[in-house]
Amino acid sequence: MYDTTHYLIAIPKFNEVRQKMTSRLPAQFFVNGRQVTAKASLRYAPVVVVCLGGLDATYLNAAAKRGLIPTMERFRKYGHYSIVSAMMPTYSTPNNISIVTGSFPEVHGVISYRGGASINCQETYLNQFFHAGYRVGAITARKELLTFLRTGLAFDPQSAQCPVAISVDEASNLTWDHNGFVLLDKYVGRPPDMASTDGSTALYVLRAGVHLQSDIFTRRDLLYLSTDDSVFRNYGPEDDVALEFLTQFDRILSKFVSLGSVVGITADHGMSAKASGVVYLGEILTKTHAGSGLCLVDLPSEPDMTLGSYAIVKVAEQGQITDVLAVLRKTPGIALALTSDEACDRFGVPPCHHIVVVAKKDYALGNTVKDHSDYLTKLNGFTLRTAGSESEGKVPFILSHRIDTMVPPPMYNADIIQFATTHTE
Repeated sequence: MYDTTHYLIAIPKFNEVRQKMTSRLPAQFFVNGRQVTAKASLRYAPVVVVCLGGLDATYLNAAAKRGLIPTMERFRKYGHYSIVSAMMPTYSTPNNISIVTGSFPEVHGVISYRGGASINCQETYLNQFFHAGYRVGAITARKELLTFLRTGLAFDPQSAQCPVAISVDEASNLTWDHNGFVLLDKYVGRPPDMASTDGSTALYVLRAGVHLQSDIFTRRDLLYLSTDDSVFRNYGPEDDVALEFLTQFDRILSKFVSLGSVVGITADHGMSAKASGVVYLGEILTKTHAGSGLCLVDLPSEPDMTLGSYAIVKVAEQGQITDVLAVLRKTPGIALALTSDEACDRFGVPPCHHIVVVAKKDYALGNTVKDHSDYLTKLNGFTLRTAGSESEGKVPFILSHRIDTMVPPPMYNADIIQFATTHTE
């Protein structure tokens, strides 16, 4: 029988110190209306939650079949493993914000990487744990998320509770005043090339997390790690690069286990190969009387992924919506063309007052050929893979420990911190 208690006794001296440190902290508080109960496991073992960008179950299954991910296989057998829904649109920024707030986009208001500065929701698991007296941290691949992740955190280098919030692309230029950590590259190594496609950026995020958790003075009670999706955007489940990346990822997870952590893993979205090509919405609408001169196509995807599978068609005159919808719904490659109200009801997104378009699994959405020709050229032989639609909306939900059988099972990736901190046995 696999003994999960070893997670909690891996470092007895530290655990004894940590138990004294957290014994007087609040056991219950709320995050956006969700009650957090800091159970004995949280007070005795730190919680590490990983959002692995672009991961879906097909990659895990391919690696497991080859025996490459023994740590995650133990989690699957003796902890918790399920497939849950990501938030729509299935892009990185809205899903990361949903995870750290435990809420739908209709609550936090973000569906685009550009929306981080205009967030509606100020409560996060990080800042609420911080205000309850716990030590928290966040490490991301890119700095776009940091403004939001730092919300409500006070960076006082004189405080033992000073939080950590850093990104790999800032790793060589950190100060305590804004990040709570200094000279990451001295301890983890020089940051990798952000344009790399072999997963080195994601692995750097994880190694930085291990470094933090390895020291009693920097260890976090709650640590959130968010990686990029470069491997899964460029390689399929059976490709050697993807398999090697997951092998390395699994080895790093085992280090968190040996450090006595409760581990939670999910993804912001899956990834689909767009073998059938691109639907150029701007060109289609310009060629029709319904859309000529009236429409602007907004692809709220990530800055390094100009094509996506979820788009907003902004119509200058509301009276044209019916005609534009009729054109879009007849267009091959489009799964859904919805009014703003229909999209709100179906996806739990904030109202856009325009038209929401979702592609079929094998298709990407773009504006015009000219707009995206450079990006497609840079693929340089790689298969076009992207996210955004419901087809990329099923992601793994993994916990190192069993969940409390008295609670309903998780349904969304945004449940991961709630379950890791409150519902693990």
